[in-house]
Amino acid sequence: MHEETFTRLPAGSLQRNLLEAGWKISKTQFRLGSIGIGLAGTLLSWRFFLPGLPALSIGGMLAWLPSMLLKERALSRGLRIDEHLPLALSRISAGLEANRGLDEVLETVGLSLPENSPLTAELVKAAQDIRSGDAQEAMKKLAERSASPSLANVAMLLESFVRAGGGQYATVVSEAAVQIQRIIAVRNHARAKAAQALQSARLIPLIMLGVLFMMASDPATAESFRTSTVQIVITIAMGVMLLGFLQMRKEIRRSSEWNS
Repeated sequence: MHEETFTRLPAGSLQRNLLEAGWKISKTQFRLGSIGIGLAGTLLSWRFFLPGLPALSIGGMLAWLPSMLLKERALSRGLRIDEHLPLALSRISAGLEANRGLDEVLETVGLSLPENSPLTAELVKAAQDIRSGDAQEAMKKLAERSASPSLANVAMLLESFVRAGGGQYATVVSEAAVQIQRIIAVRNHARAKAAQALQSARLIPLIMLGVLFMMASDPATAESFRTSTVQIVITIAMGVMLLGFLQMRKEIRRSSEWNS
C-alpha cells in the first residue's frame, strides 16, 4: 500500500475505503458500477417482480449495496489485523528485549505471520520507512494509515519507545504489550459473538423479499401490487425493514465495542 493513500486521504472517504478493502478499481468505476446495479435491479424488478414505486426502491437499495459491502470489507481488514496482532506483539516484544533494531524486528515479525495477513504489509512498510527516514515519523505514519485502532495504539507505543531511547525501555514496552494483548483478546471474542448475531440479522431483508416474491407469483395478488396504495405500503414496509436491519447491525457492533 502506498503511504500517501492513507496519510493524505480522510478516514471514511471512498478512495480510502477502496484501498483498505483491496478493491483495485477507481472511484468512478465504483460509482458507475453501483448505478448500473441499481438500474438493472429496477428494470428486472419492474418486469418480473414488483412494478412501480417498489421497483424503484429495490433499485435504490441495490445501488447502495456496494457501498455497504465496501465498508464491511474495509472494516474486515482491520479485524484481520487485530486477529494477528497479539502474536505479532509477543514477537515484537521479544525482539526488542533482545536489543535488535526496530526496523529489523518489525520486518522479521511481519514476514513470520500467516500468509495473506494484512498486518504483514503494514509492518514491512513501517520497517522500510524507518530505514529511509526517521523512526518516530515512521510510527506516526503507521498509526495514521492503520485500519485497526489497536495497531495504531501499538504504533504510538513504539513511537514512545523510540523517543525514550530504545533498548533500556524494552521491558516497559513488553509490559504494555501484554495489556494491549488482553484488550484485543476480549475485543475479538466480543466481535465473534457479534458476527453470529449479524448473520441472523442479514436474514431479515431476505425473508421479506422471499415473502413478497411468493405473493407476487399469485395473479390476483400481483394485480393488486399495481395499485398506488399497495405500492406505497410495500415501499414503506421495505424502508422500515431496512432501517430496522441497519439499526440492529449498529447496536450489535456497538455492543461488541462496549464489551471490549
